[in-house]
Parts: sequence; C-alpha cells; structure tokens
Amino acid sequence: PLLFCWLSWRIYQELMHTPHLQQSWQGVLKSLHTESFFYAPLVVLLMIVNWALEAAKWQVAIRSVHPVKFVTAFKAVLSGLSFAVTTPNRVGEYLGRMWYMPDGKRLQIISLTLVCSYSQILLTGWCGLAALLFLKSALISNSILTTGWWTTAAWLLAVGNTILTILYFNLPYLEKRSERWLQHRLYLHLVRAVGFLHSTTQAKLLVLSALRYTVFLLQYILLFRLFGVHAPVQQTAAATSLQFLALAVVPTIALVELGLRGQLGLLLMGLFTTHTVGVLLTSVGMWVINLVVPAAVGSLLLLTVRFFDRDKAATGKPAKQRRTKQMAEVS
Repeated sequence: PLLFCWLSWRIYQELMHTPHLQQSWQGVLKSLHTESFFYAPLVVLLMIVNWALEAAKWQVAIRSVHPVKFVTAFKAVLSGLSFAVTTPNRVGEYLGRMWYMPDGKRLQIISLTLVCSYSQILLTGWCGLAALLFLKSALISNSILTTGWWTTAAWLLAVGNTILTILYFNLPYLEKRSERWLQHRLYLHLVRAVGFLHSTTQAKLLVLSALRYTVFLLQYILLFRLFGVHAPVQQTAAATSLQFLALAVVPTIALVELGLRGQLGLLLMGLFTTHTVGVLLTSVGMWVINLVVPAAVGSLLLLTVRFFDRDKAATGKPAKQRRTKQMAEVS
C-alpha cells in the first residue's frame, strides 16, 4: 500500500506539472467523439483473444499429463487471474488453474504451467532486448540511461536470454539429469512431467506466446489512439516492449502494478509525446481490461467448481457415486 501511494503521488505530480493539461483533456474528449471510439470494443475483443491464446497455450502444455477441453482451459485461466491479483507477479494464478484439475495430477501440472509461463517470459526478454537496441539513442539523449548503463543492460539481456533459451529447449534433458538429486518422491512427481515435453510442443508454446505478445501490443496502440496519443507505431511498440520487460522483472502485485504501469508509461512514452493524460488513461485501461475484468469473471467461475470433488473431474462421475463403488469393492 505504501508503494502504491508513493507511485500514485509521483503520477499526480507528473500530471500536475504537465504543460497545457486542460488542452490534453480536451484532446482526449475530442478523440472519444470521433471514429477512434470504435477502438474501445476492439480492445475488449482482443482481451478475449489474449486469454483464449493463453488457454490454448496451457492446453498444449498439459496435454501429455491430463488433456482438457479448450472451454475448461479457458475457465481455468480466468479463474487463475482471480488469485493472481493479490499475489506477487501473479504467482497465485497457478492455484486457480489447479482448481480444475483432478487430484493426483495437480503437482505434475504445476511444473508444466511454469513452462508455459517460461515461454512468455523468454519471448518478453528477446523483444525487450530488441526494443532496447532500437531506442538506444532516445534513451541516452534523454538521460534515462547513460551509455555505460545501456551497454551493461544490453549485454545482460543478450547473455541472459541466450542462457534461458538454451535451458528452455533442454528442459526434458535437465529433468532426467535432476532425478538423481531429487530423491524425495514429492519433488520427483513435481518435475517428472517436464520430461514428457517434446521440442515441437515447446515451439508451439513460443508461437502462441508470440501471438499473445502481438495482441498486447495491438491493444496498447489502439488505446493510445483512442485517447489521442499519436506517437509513431514503431516507437510506441518499442516503448511498450520495454514496459513489458520491466513488469516481468520487477516483483509487484496488481495494486502496485497499476502505479508502476503509469510511471513506466510516462517515462518511456514521454520520449515521443507530451500527452500525459492519454498515456495514463491507456495504462489504466489496459490494467482494467486485461486484468480486473477477467479476474472478476474468473472469481464467478470459481463458484461453479468444487475443489475436492476430484473424482468427478477425473472420471466424469460425482464423488458420491465413486465412494459407493469403492465401499462395494472393499466389501
């Protein structure tokens, strides 16, 4: 809460010191009354596409352990978001997804869900590096980074991304090698599912991650246009990519993330536009549309799932029928 208050105060200060603030508000209102208004439903539609792609990713990742229908995967992803909003970097998202899995499969699927997130982080890292290279002169000339810090960041990203890429495509091999050190049965059960991954499956996860990334960029560009920010597309995409990288690296929870999004947006988009109001509204709009609304829907979906009715999830039969059958077998 203290960090959120501090970030909010910084944003307020930035807003109050914006030249021609009233004109900026008028520009936003004018943009909302033009054909740009139709960008709003398009952004909402892209939100559905975004989480549908994430559901497809998860469906592909866990297929070798527990195949699920796309509808179930979509519900699980939205339900995961209802946990994600109160945990650092949305780690609670995994708990929400496990809610839809039968008992005995949950630990295995955790490791595959982590691989699913790994593919998105890997793509974010490479795109962030490309954005850093593209914006080199702008970042240095505006004193956001010195030449030394820019060089250090570029090398760290290049080396780190290379190592992460090599590890990503060797995860099954690493799992086999790690079995001798993980003697505890629980840990073996947790990581063994990774050994079932194929390189084609990992490539599919990267392709779906790239599609999600593209959807994110399109949403940002459309919202910028909606709120009257008309910076060049290439610079907008590069600044947004650096923002994605920062959000992936910095530990945050959903409340603090809103303030962080606003600060990063003002810092990076400020390189190409003075329309502070439009930048802030875009950050808030993305936070609400892509996180708050899906999380609210996911929390409602959780009401329809019984976590301990695992037998029905696994066999399609209610737990009561399964227990009756087991008692008969024991008799």
